[in-house]
Amino acid sequence: MLSKRLYTSLVLAVVLDVAGCRSRPPSPPIPPPTPPGFDAADANRDAQVDRDEYGRMIIDRFSARDSNQDGVLTRDEFSHLETADFESADRGGDKKVSRQEFIKFRFVDFGHYDLDGSGSLDANEYRRWLEKR
Repeated sequence: MLSKRLYTSLVLAVVLDVAGCRSRPPSPPIPPPTPPGFDAADANRDAQVDRDEYGRMIIDRFSARDSNQDGVLTRDEFSHLETADFESADRGGDKKVSRQEFIKFRFVDFGHYDLDGSGSLDANEYRRWLEKR
């Protein structure tokens, strides 16, 4: 039969182990998930979205919004959340946003979100950009 002291020590060791108090090597930090669309934008898979990749993404977004494929976006082809964006992008004031106007308007974003000035957006910079879209 176990002595009372030995029994108490064993119970305490089990409780501490279950409670996680026993010294263990730290778990590696879990990286945040890749933001939506980042992998698609990062065509060369270098974990950065450079200016060329960003430009292709902008053109793809323009094409996806241009529902009648007439080469310009009307207010109806912008989401209701982007009224101010539409007015800012419509540099000609003709109530249409051409592909060139859209590209120029969206490229301003690139400089705002390239926080480290590297000429590309990493996953965190891209995530910040997404949050503002």
